[in-house]
Amino acid sequence: MNELAAIRSASVYNQVYPVQKPDWSRDVTEESKKAFIFVLLTSSSGTNVESRLLIEIWRELATKFGDIKFCQIEANLCIEGYPDKNTPTVLVYKDG
Repeated sequence: MNELAAIRSASVYNQVYPVQKPDWSRDVTEESKKAFIFVLLTSSSGTNVESRLLIEIWRELATKFGDIKFCQIEANLCIEGYPDKNTPTVLVYKDG
């Protein structure tokens, strides 16, 4: 019973959070001092099959691993000029 309570208290996030560039410092960099932050950079055009597939997997992982914050942003909104051919891209943050 104590073990189950510990798991529930560690499951803080349990969803995919959309991130905007102006909020990046607060939502990703600062938050990474509390937990691992996984950021998915997706295709901007929406035609990238790999990005669409990984978005679905990302949602499943977020519900399974609630102690990790899963975020998502279109790559060109995060990094200006980021080519769609490089998506999907996963960034991992911890301790800033």
